[in-house]
Amino acid sequence: MTLDTDASSGATALYLAAESVQRKGRAVPNDYAVAISAHLLLAAVWWPSHCASGWLCPEGRCMTFDASAAGYVRGDGVAAVAVKPMTLLDGNYVTSEELLLRFAVRGLRVQLSMTFEQLSSILHRKHYLSSARVAETCEKPAGKGASLASPHGLFPNLSPAEQEAIAEAIRNASISPADVDAVECHGAGGFLADAIEVGSMARAHRSEEQRDPPLLLSAVKSSMGNQIETSGLAGFLKTIYSSQYGVMTPNLHLRQANPHTDLSDQPVSILSECTEYKMPSSFVGVMSRGFGGSNIYLITWGDVKFNKESTGHVISQRDQIMFWPGGGGALESDAQPARAYTVVGTWSQWHDAAPMEAEGNGTYSFTVTLGENRWEQFQIWLDGDPNRVLHPGQAKGYKNSNVFGPDSLGHGCNWLIDGCAELAAAPASPQIRELDLLPPWQANGDSAASSKPSADFGLPGDRYRVQLRVIGRWRTVTWERLPSEQRVELATQRDQAGLLAQGQGQGHYYIAGSWNDWSLQEMLPDPNSPGVFLATASLWRSGGEFQILRNRDWTQVLHPSSPRTSRDALGVVQGPDDLGHGLNWFLNGRAGDAFRIELRRSLEDTQGTDTKPVSWECLQPDAVSQTGLERASRRSYCIVGSWTSWQEPQEMQWEEGCYRYTLQIGGLGEESFQILLDGLRERALHPDRPDANPHMSHVLQGPSMNAHGLNWTVGRQEERNTAGIIADSCSCGQFQ
Repeated sequence: MTLDTDASSGATALYLAAESVQRKGRAVPNDYAVAISAHLLLAAVWWPSHCASGWLCPEGRCMTFDASAAGYVRGDGVAAVAVKPMTLLDGNYVTSEELLLRFAVRGLRVQLSMTFEQLSSILHRKHYLSSARVAETCEKPAGKGASLASPHGLFPNLSPAEQEAIAEAIRNASISPADVDAVECHGAGGFLADAIEVGSMARAHRSEEQRDPPLLLSAVKSSMGNQIETSGLAGFLKTIYSSQYGVMTPNLHLRQANPHTDLSDQPVSILSECTEYKMPSSFVGVMSRGFGGSNIYLITWGDVKFNKESTGHVISQRDQIMFWPGGGGALESDAQPARAYTVVGTWSQWHDAAPMEAEGNGTYSFTVTLGENRWEQFQIWLDGDPNRVLHPGQAKGYKNSNVFGPDSLGHGCNWLIDGCAELAAAPASPQIRELDLLPPWQANGDSAASSKPSADFGLPGDRYRVQLRVIGRWRTVTWERLPSEQRVELATQRDQAGLLAQGQGQGHYYIAGSWNDWSLQEMLPDPNSPGVFLATASLWRSGGEFQILRNRDWTQVLHPSSPRTSRDALGVVQGPDDLGHGLNWFLNGRAGDAFRIELRRSLEDTQGTDTKPVSWECLQPDAVSQTGLERASRRSYCIVGSWTSWQEPQEMQWEEGCYRYTLQIGGLGEESFQILLDGLRERALHPDRPDANPHMSHVLQGPSMNAHGLNWTVGRQEERNTAGIIADSCSCGQFQ
């Protein structure tokens, strides 16, 4: 069975194990039982909450019973204890030299080091590591408490829940409270909780009539840290070792006693040095407490082993647990690049992946320069292969998020460096405003609580160092903004090759409109006006809608705030973002009209205020040719397929009463496609089954937006390199 009672989990497991082997007449007892507890801190998720709760000590020590106690320090541990009933001889239970409890302690970790087969073999050879007896165990749930970090009860009542558990365990063991020589306390380093626990131990084990000998108190957490679920068994194992050597070990970091323990008036002694038990045999209590209210008290009965015989180190057959920074193993060979990790992103139009620089110790880096959007998205490709992508598993992933892949499922899953991110600022006092001490991002605001930049806040030209860290099989991606001295000025003109430098040039802009079937038409920069881009649109039918894309990327769309926005209702341009579906500008013209569309993009101030007005004007109407009139009277069909990664619809040509398109089959020997009415993906023509072809029976469906996975496939049946695709349309609008 599995249980979790916080810091009392290990002691609760031992309590249940001891109950399961006792012959109480209520059920068939077990011959053996094993209690196991584990606590491994493999992630930092709990550190912020525990720090905020005041549970962790700023000094990095567990100063139990000390005047400077301010919390504990976390510790890792795994412990296991095997339990069997005492030997039955002539109807009586007697003390036996056989092994009752078996354990091994290594450093700060406690672990089960042998199987039951090994255990039986050792028992038959009468060869023992150590043994002790569990005199009694008791569990008392009590959820009352002043806080999660304090036990039930305050002065002068002390902790009645702890005292009830102690009293019942002593009564069930048929011993006197004064027979208990020492107690291994819970002692988690809480200033108030430690004082309450000392009072509870003194009140439950000693009385005014019998104050001698004083009760010895210690806490293993001062030596090993707070192992939470494992701390109960760690304290239990410590008492067994102490009994075998006849010596109680001291507390560490004890310089000045907690003033609330009142040691001068209480019959207790908090150990600061090794102290021998008064007798060769001893009863020692172990207290464990979980913040949910579970109080466990164990009483051990052991004696000094004068002729201890060591069996030597028992080698575990299990693999060692590897944790950060070990990384939990190593990456598989197919999860590692053969040449290099490469980065591709919005600055490079998702082409021409650039290699990352190896910095050593599993760290790879790449410098990204923020463009005029003030944000950039990116992925990491292994060896520049778009089918081996490392990605965050979600759109617009943040730094230090999980890394998924390498796989081909990363479409749309990118990391986002957001230079526009801002945080809410606290209201500034009137005195601060009068002294003109406000930072620049708040001084110009109209509100006293205007926003302030986040850690990633940046302006166009700011540089960010992206790092991929690989430790074992764990990977993380993070970035930080470089000092402002390393900013670069964005290029306002293209280089001679017409290409952008890696994240250091101004973006390319494209028109996507209904008159060109939503294919991309590049806007040319005005050589006389930096930041101005121009394009000419010729309407083949009345009216036209359009959007503007940056770097051929549909996640960087400039669009209006409402559908079919005309020139008379121009407002603030939205984007670039991926929220522009259905939000288009509208050209109110007739077939044959030509429009000049202009985009002006500039930064108005040093704080990165981005202005990007879009305007257009109708030029002198062109003479409409007979060919143009015929084109205007026909519907437009575009084809999109696997040969362009389903990215760019290409127009089909009207020839001899039908629409045609010729494609070249690639190296895989087959290509899949769909046909888009007016170039719109939500108006796709498709078959009723995947991978349809002329050699199988299928039905043409659409126009529809539910066409995902329903494609025609060319080359699977035809043994040729070039195929002609013909879509026939009749005047009634039905398709064959």
